[in-house]
Amino acid sequence: MAKPRILFFHSIIVTGGAERHTVLLAKALMKLGFSCNIMGYYADHSAIIVDDEIRPFVRFVGGSSMHNVLEWPRAWAIIRDLRPDVVVCTDPSAIPIVVAGRVLGRIHARLTSILHTTMFKSDKMRRTFPIVRAATRVEDCLIYVCNAQREYWESQGLRARDSAVVHVGIDVSRYDTKKVKETAEDMKAGLGFLPSDYVVGLTAVFRPEKNHLQALEAIARLRQKGVAAKLLFVGGDGSTRQEVARAIAERGLDPHVRLVTDVDDVRPYLKAMDVGILCSTSGETFSQAALEMMAMNVPMVMPRISGCPEMIVDGRGGRVFEIGDTDGLVSHLSELSDPDIRANVAVEARDVVIEHFTHGVMVDKYRHVFEGLCA
Repeated sequence: MAKPRILFFHSIIVTGGAERHTVLLAKALMKLGFSCNIMGYYADHSAIIVDDEIRPFVRFVGGSSMHNVLEWPRAWAIIRDLRPDVVVCTDPSAIPIVVAGRVLGRIHARLTSILHTTMFKSDKMRRTFPIVRAATRVEDCLIYVCNAQREYWESQGLRARDSAVVHVGIDVSRYDTKKVKETAEDMKAGLGFLPSDYVVGLTAVFRPEKNHLQALEAIARLRQKGVAAKLLFVGGDGSTRQEVARAIAERGLDPHVRLVTDVDDVRPYLKAMDVGILCSTSGETFSQAALEMMAMNVPMVMPRISGCPEMIVDGRGGRVFEIGDTDGLVSHLSELSDPDIRANVAVEARDVVIEHFTHGVMVDKYRHVFEGLCA
């Protein structure tokens, strides 16, 4: 059987997790003999995402609003020209467009969607959700990136003819301590820490839902218990950065906390971390940042939110606490301050990623889904 032709349908092809996921997936499938194209509704893109390798396979509708039904025939025309066997929507707003095309006989491909979120990102998304929910009933398959996400959206009435879970995968050959020339000791020294310091790291943009203040509270409590804990924040600048900086000063934690932003390569900073944490209260679906830390032999302590518990397979590679439970977070961090315990969990962390969450494992699962749709 010939491999199906795949068309990925985005709203806008800019730098973001979903867009990176699509480009990496398309490139990998093309190496396996699939014909893949990417279509953006708006005529805008990121040069970082649309590189020379993928550029010949990218098309743009040039629309002004995905809710303007008068523009939809332009999208249908591109789909007709590309003749895909499977259209993959990566934005909920694209689902009504392709479903309408199928109902009107303009699109004859199998229809599926990859959902990258476990929340309503905007009021507009909440208002249009009833339309999306009705449209998904016509789709052949909904693909989720974790089981918790599927449970949530199905509780909201989102259903297609079939569904599948394909966890996010990462390139473990890149996230490997052996590929980073800087040593943990060098990185700690560069940050003003001692080699013996217990460095807890959080990689996230400074936004309210990432809950950096809970991390500060945890470090303060650890130090009160006599643990020589330090805290390293790595991530893009955001709306809460100044609030976090003030909290650090007010608590007298300046000597023990470092903020690093605008990092081109996060891997050397991951080597400085003894343990990684997430403190998110929302917005997490299946954290790629957590997988990257685990692949770098960094044990993770994460809240029981969306897919985070699914990364700690059989209790290996980290610990889980309830959302907002600082006592639970501190307890796990106290346990992992023991170098012997931490060393065992660090080995488990990378093993779990290699077994379950590599890019190769993810691509193989997508291959089976797409081929199954066209069988």
